[in-house]
Amino acid sequence: MSSEAKRWVERNNQLEKQLSELRTKKNFLEKQRTAIRNRDVNSGAAMLNRMKEQEEIERQIIDCEKEISKLKKQIDDEADMEFLGIDPATVEDENSEEEAAGALKIDKAKFFKNVRNLIKLRGVKISQIEKDAGCSVGYMSRVDKPDSNTMPTLNFVISAATNLGVTVEDLLYGTVEDVSDQDLYFMDFVQALDTKTKNEEIEWKQYVLDNDSPFYRETQFDANNNGTEYFVKFFVSSFVDGRKKAEAADAIAAPLTPTSRLVIIPVVDDGQDKVFYELYLLEGSSNYTPMLETSACNATLASNIGTLYENARKGMNKLNIDERVKSVIDQFMATGKRGEV
Repeated sequence: MSSEAKRWVERNNQLEKQLSELRTKKNFLEKQRTAIRNRDVNSGAAMLNRMKEQEEIERQIIDCEKEISKLKKQIDDEADMEFLGIDPATVEDENSEEEAAGALKIDKAKFFKNVRNLIKLRGVKISQIEKDAGCSVGYMSRVDKPDSNTMPTLNFVISAATNLGVTVEDLLYGTVEDVSDQDLYFMDFVQALDTKTKNEEIEWKQYVLDNDSPFYRETQFDANNNGTEYFVKFFVSSFVDGRKKAEAADAIAAPLTPTSRLVIIPVVDDGQDKVFYELYLLEGSSNYTPMLETSACNATLASNIGTLYENARKGMNKLNIDERVKSVIDQFMATGKRGEV
């Protein structure tokens, strides 16, 4: 592992530790809030005092949530910096912005072409990107001049990606061409899902693909090639004939409304190893509508769907401890001895 990679690991560990501490603090405050709410009061003064304590606890919880959200964004932004090969030693030095930007190994002309194409499609103002990046008005025009050797700053790159609704990777190394209004509509939808997923505001679960699934259909099948046909149920794609599902356990779903779910099914085409994703709207238990599949959609949108799927799987693999279980474990850990709970 290079020294730069080690520094990124150390920095990420530091930020994750801070995030863990904030979550622990929030959990402690929520317990305090519950205790205050459950406290018996026998006078008007006591009730007024309890209300004041509740207000203060609520304020602290809100502040803690803001800190958590800010730190999560910082972790995501620095993940982009790591991808771009920026030395973490330059991250906190405000005077090193130009030096850090100069380290970006990018095609500047391609980057600004992508930015300008998306600005036209999105209707986003250049001045907003510049403002969010902390750059002066007209910054993009100056840097984008053919005779300019100045590279865009890291803050500008991140601001452009955020305002234009694409990833930093897509903006720097992708090609934004022929993006339709429908592509942009789905990009916004997928980005909103990904944000809610990373903020743990939406719960993804494994979706079981089996004979009872509406995505399975009964098909005639001559197993022995002797003219005797059997009726067997198989997964049948709504997009490509002969396409197969990947592993049954890999399909996932998340609620969109109280009565509908988004289902993402990883699939492979015959003779190919590459995995694509099919998206379906499932209403109730059996009524589904095909939405899109990634082998035939815009490359940026396909990449965003792949990122969403990976983030959803990561969230599903996290260990979630029931509050009652955690309470008992905390009591046990506090005693330091077995049998004294």
